[in-house]
Amino acid sequence: MSPPVSLPADLVRALKRTVGSYAPPGPLRDDLAQDVALAVHLALPRFRGDASLRTFVLRIAHNVCLRHVTRQRARQHNEDTDVQVVDPRLGPEDQAALRQDHERLLSAVRRLPLAQRQVITLALEELTGPEIAEVLGISDNAVHIRLHRARVQLRALLEAP
Repeated sequence: MSPPVSLPADLVRALKRTVGSYAPPGPLRDDLAQDVALAVHLALPRFRGDASLRTFVLRIAHNVCLRHVTRQRARQHNEDTDVQVVDPRLGPEDQAALRQDHERLLSAVRRLPLAQRQVITLALEELTGPEIAEVLGISDNAVHIRLHRARVQLRALLEAP
């Protein structure tokens, strides 16, 4: 048996944000995070290097999250997120406003249709169009179409009172 592989810290943070875009804070998110971690752990020995480690791991995460959304569709929640966004250069009021904006964005992302949520989440992780296509198993053109629609709908959700 090979020794456990540790993922780079930036990839671990990307996984946490990905899980956060699919599940609100609480036990459901914790369960999803564990499912993703287990799936990644079990899949890493099969990593051949055909893609980057980042796209390989994020594809696994999105597949697990997709199964989760399918199972939980009837019980979707719109709770606040627990992700902390803190900039030490900002005062307490500015930090609170930044956290509120971040929570509002994640809440809006969770309200997007699944196909749009997938592409916008990966785009927010700064993956390129071809990398998103590889992760989701769709064409680069489909990525651009979904991304455009996601941005339009996300903008409408964020501008709504």
